[in-house]
Amino acid sequence: MRRLDKLPPAFKRYAKVGGAFDFAVFDEAGDSEAESVEAIRRLLGDDLDETALRAAGHRRIRLAEFLGAHCHPESRKLIKRGTWRTTDGQELVDPPFKKVERLVLSGGGYAIPLPGEGGQFARAFVEPPYGLDASPHEIQELFGEILGFLLPPDEPHGILDWASPRLAEVSPRFEAGMEWWGAFLFTIHQPERGRLIAFAASTTD
Repeated sequence: MRRLDKLPPAFKRYAKVGGAFDFAVFDEAGDSEAESVEAIRRLLGDDLDETALRAAGHRRIRLAEFLGAHCHPESRKLIKRGTWRTTDGQELVDPPFKKVERLVLSGGGYAIPLPGEGGQFARAFVEPPYGLDASPHEIQELFGEILGFLLPPDEPHGILDWASPRLAEVSPRFEAGMEWWGAFLFTIHQPERGRLIAFAASTTD
């Protein structure tokens, strides 16, 4: 596998505004478990316990489960998940994410999934503990560009979800997120491009 040194500008911008995910992209890669484990090792570094990773296992998931409840899978548009109230008395349920840019919210929320449950990439992307330092419009644009790189429309792909309640055993990196926000670990293989992408997030307040 050959690791790409340069990713599209959206990845750098996402990191700059406070994104929680780190990404490692490899060309000339297959879809074997061994290559996915190697990609994760090169993403996480020497702290990775490969035995614990293999014991925790992985699941092959589809796009809708990968994106989770904070994104519409067909349109790939972000959703402000939950029930929200505005200062002028409106009650909104799962409004489009970009719509909240024009509103002032007075309260609301949603139930946070248990750490290690899996999926929910969109929630982890858009809602790190301290938020993203960008407008809803820019966040949607960044999400669209990065998702388009991870999962180009109309191309075959394979998504492996390595999330598990045991991720803290896999690497110290995941210990913080297992407190409440979450711990996320995915690999995506793009067979037509021979590309393998590993990415992870874990953080706390």
